[in-house]
Amino acid sequence: GENMKSSNDGIHAASIAGIWQSVVYGFGGVRMLHGKLRVCPALPDSWHKLDFAIFWHGQRLHMVIDRNTLTITNETGTRAVEVEVYGQNYQIRDSIHVQYAEL
Repeated sequence: GENMKSSNDGIHAASIAGIWQSVVYGFGGVRMLHGKLRVCPALPDSWHKLDFAIFWHGQRLHMVIDRNTLTITNETGTRAVEVEVYGQNYQIRDSIHVQYAEL
């Protein structure tokens, strides 16, 4: 619309980005701390799966989270990526599957 604060007949892209970040950082448990990537998922009770991708140091990481498994696939695969999952460090060249108990 004419008013820059509106989104008549459309979406507000910044709002969509905020929702994505809330889901990935919150329920996906993705954190960037002290130069390291950490993932500690916590899905809401009514969710069965979360599927998203991020870029970390030039590598595309595809993450699939379900009730008790986290799968991370390094889709770029040009070098290993270190990821901490619930305090355990992993080097991901292709993919990992981490079993965990819901907290």
